[in-house]
Amino acid sequence: MLRNFFITFPVMLLISGIYSACDPATWEALVQGLESYNQQQQTAASTTSQRGDSFRVNSIVEFDWLKGNYDWIEPSKQRLLQSQFVFHSDGSFTYILPYDNSTTYRLYGTWWLTDAGERRFEGSTGSSNGAGSGTSILISGRTYAYAGQTRATMSYASGATYYAKVNNSEFQNSASKRFNAKVVLVK
Repeated sequence: MLRNFFITFPVMLLISGIYSACDPATWEALVQGLESYNQQQQTAASTTSQRGDSFRVNSIVEFDWLKGNYDWIEPSKQRLLQSQFVFHSDGSFTYILPYDNSTTYRLYGTWWLTDAGERRFEGSTGSSNGAGSGTSILISGRTYAYAGQTRATMSYASGATYYAKVNNSEFQNSASKRFNAKVVLVK
């Protein structure tokens, strides 16, 4: 529990010059206060990690298109605005992404809390027809509190490979896209 304390706190005190000015009683009070704070943080983190949360995207703060056909940018933003992040109480993660009126993709993965209280996540899905054609979608990122909001910063990548053999002629093509986004989440 005090691993981070014994590494970071004395360094901070040495830098600020407080360490040399502390008498043993003051030092002991600081240690006890920090132990209490760490226990409260761990309790809050374990409570959060045991509770499942579901969020939908409310708005896009930033959107950086990294790869793919530029005609796909607006449809990708619209799908992002309709997507959901589900953090299950068992540490599993589901990202729900509508593709069109009849298709919804679900990416499955895991999430965990960092020491800073951020929720990290990653998920993926893929399909293959067994004959050389297939798709894959990957997502990773983090959620965090900012100005009273819950936000997510995420990276998204998808790719598809198409293969066919007709009259001994092989046809193959592929397409992919990548973007980074920062979004505001709401429950």
